[in-house]
Amino acid sequence: MNTKKLFVATLFALITLAVIIRVVFIVYAFHYPQRTRDNDTPAYIDNAEYLLTKHEYPPTAFRTPGYPIFLAILFSVFGQNPFAITLIQFLLGGATIFLIYQIGIKLFHSKRSALLAGMLFALSLESIISAFFLLTETLFTFLVVCTICSLFRFQDGRRWGWLLLSGLITGLAILTRPIAILYPIISLFIIFFIGVSWRQRLIIHVS
Repeated sequence: MNTKKLFVATLFALITLAVIIRVVFIVYAFHYPQRTRDNDTPAYIDNAEYLLTKHEYPPTAFRTPGYPIFLAILFSVFGQNPFAITLIQFLLGGATIFLIYQIGIKLFHSKRSALLAGMLFALSLESIISAFFLLTETLFTFLVVCTICSLFRFQDGRRWGWLLLSGLITGLAILTRPIAILYPIISLFIIFFIGVSWRQRLIIHVS
């Protein structure tokens, strides 16, 4: 078997494994929806219920509103169905894998390296288990990756709409998990130091 065929076979096996693991967790969530709760889950659910009934966020700073708003939207569509929320989170995880692949192409200029990055995330137990629980991790990761993708799209064409979108998504990420308040520093690093030579940066600043 040549190198290309071996690579394709390995990739197919890894994708199959990643899908099977996720299907197992989804089936488990369907049969045992109560297991999708963690110690922090009730606080998010309570805030989401408050939003739906009072049409305002509860007067507390203990939990930021990003994930409760996400839950409130899903509650309004599916009802308080933990399985539906878990399924949506696994779909978000799949979208995150695709976006990581896109980032990998931008960073490494290699489809193989990009596929490796995507598969490392796809097979990460952290990404799989976090999608199973009604917690902030999956939504937060998706928003952060969307932010980075938007920045790269801005770099490609210098279209300011992409930079604006990146800032908007960063704001949503901060509302989901406050640690993201440090991410604008990373955004500046991407804008000024990745994918643009020092001569291009000088021209951009002077113009």
